[in-house]
Amino acid sequence: MPVRVPALAGVDQDVAEVLNAARSNLDRAVARADSTPAALAEVYGQTGLLYHAHLLLAPAADCYANAERLQPDDHRWPYYRAYLEQQAGRSSAAAQGYRRVLQLEPELATARLRLGRLLAEQDDVEAATELLRQAARRTELRTAAEFELGKLALSRRDYARAADLFISVLQAQPQATQVHYSLALALRGRGDVDAARRHLDLRGERLPEFPDALIDALTVLSTGQRMLFHAGMDAAHRDDFERAARLFAKGVALQPDNLDARVSLARFRFLTGDATEARRQLEDVLQRAPGQALARFFLALLDHGAGDLAAAISGYRQVLETDAGHAGAHYLLAGALFRKGAFNAAVEHYGRALQREPDNVSAAYWRIVALLRAGRAEADVLPMLETVQREHGPDPSVSYLLSALLASADDRRIRDGPRASALAAALHDQRPTPEHAELMALTLAQTGDFAGAVEWQTRAVDQVLSLFRFDLVADMRERSRRYRAREPAAISWPDWIGHLQPGLNLRKVFRAYPPAQAY
Repeated sequence: MPVRVPALAGVDQDVAEVLNAARSNLDRAVARADSTPAALAEVYGQTGLLYHAHLLLAPAADCYANAERLQPDDHRWPYYRAYLEQQAGRSSAAAQGYRRVLQLEPELATARLRLGRLLAEQDDVEAATELLRQAARRTELRTAAEFELGKLALSRRDYARAADLFISVLQAQPQATQVHYSLALALRGRGDVDAARRHLDLRGERLPEFPDALIDALTVLSTGQRMLFHAGMDAAHRDDFERAARLFAKGVALQPDNLDARVSLARFRFLTGDATEARRQLEDVLQRAPGQALARFFLALLDHGAGDLAAAISGYRQVLETDAGHAGAHYLLAGALFRKGAFNAAVEHYGRALQREPDNVSAAYWRIVALLRAGRAEADVLPMLETVQREHGPDPSVSYLLSALLASADDRRIRDGPRASALAAALHDQRPTPEHAELMALTLAQTGDFAGAVEWQTRAVDQVLSLFRFDLVADMRERSRRYRAREPAAISWPDWIGHLQPGLNLRKVFRAYPPAQAY
């Protein structure tokens, strides 16, 4: 298989020299008639490691594939290739690779741990549990494996087992602050509310660590600030944002004019909980380069999260002056305008976000809500909702809104209680939340089943109490009283629409929004 030639135009000169020398060495080895398969496999593998260490994943994958073909009994090459596939987000290919590794080297416990984590993410609970239990027999992997086993126990609502495992993890690695959140969920499920609140306050981002000699070797193969940035990005891919921030801070100190790296540093600072330092870094970038769109975007996002909608709107508009097709800026600007009550303007920007990203069902949903808030007739909106559901599949938010509209629209011509109830039942089967239980109650009341409505409303109240949302209980109990009085319009359609507000998950955007260039 030919090894793709990477573009090295943006690579530091010293790193480019190392990579070019390695490539020349590989080409010479391939051209030599006396190269043995084992020796050639080693050259391919080592060249792949250099490419991999510098996140040049495509040529690295080619090198590993050739090394594996030439040396099929060596577990290293499928292991590195599986790890690369995992970094690239191709979970199925990664899982297949780790299975191949375990065929070659059944005692490689790190492969069991990594495969177990992947299978847990894919909901293959039985296979994941067995692999993780096997990995946990190794002392150096026990803590990381127990964390994954605890999450599986939590998904099965075995709260006592999950809590015991998470406590064990924290005893072994108290610096693994992300475990506090999972432990809080387990303690809450077990009924220990006070302890759950204490651990919720301690939650952080650091995951349990474990040694992996093969993967750890990658971090020593690059040089200078490039090495720091590569290692930082690798840490970020593993959600270790504290390490990513430390490495990027060192890299920026060596290369202070690297504004892309400063933006990445700001992202990682935010993801470690230091929003103040994140803002300082972004403002520094904009002082040096006022047209840096990504820094302006993240700064507007911070303003949005802080509730300064005027500053956020201004910031998003400045991003769009630089990049008129910036889908994220259109979408978030629409959300900020919605919260300001500028519903027609929100409709416009949700529409522009959809033009850039037609599969953004959230933009389609909020555009419809904004149309309703702007006064569009319910009869006009109903076919729009049905079109979105047909084109995007049964999205929970769209199905929820459609069910509520059919149950309680002011326009009685479009009310359809049985269809609304069927939609609500499907939603509750998929996710048994208090909101879906209350929707079931509403739709049943519209069909005249007040006894069923009372039963479901009571269930919703009990669920809300278990989640400590005491602020919702009084209104919900009032609706229960109305159902007992056989009042089908326990909540009007304008009330349903009036309480809907587009949310903002700053962490999700900072974590997932792809920079054009990370450093």
